[in-house]
Amino acid sequence: MIKTSIFNKTNDEADRVCACVLIQNVSSEVRPVWYVFAGMGTQWSQMGRDLMSLECFRESIMRSDAVLRPYGVQLCDIIMHSTEDTFKNIVNSFVGIAAIQVNCHSSVLTMHIFSNLF
Repeated sequence: MIKTSIFNKTNDEADRVCACVLIQNVSSEVRPVWYVFAGMGTQWSQMGRDLMSLECFRESIMRSDAVLRPYGVQLCDIIMHSTEDTFKNIVNSFVGIAAIQVNCHSSVLTMHIFSNLF
């Protein structure tokens, strides 16, 4: 067993929180994979921007963008260039959140990570 400490910085540099984590050997048994989608209210816009660095996610978003453009929705623009004003339009909010979730799922499937529970 290895004992380690993780320090999380908050907004105030002087305020540090220490969490101790116990790391143990694990068995090699295959464990179930679950997909959990946080849903509405998550901070999806920054997460979407960060995920665009993954090729499989970016390609999936680009495909979704192409499907949505004829309907006047520019998904890539919503994800990459959103501002607070972007989300005053409820369509942008709902489309953005749903697209992040759908494309996260598509990306994990592309990486051959499959749920074996359903």
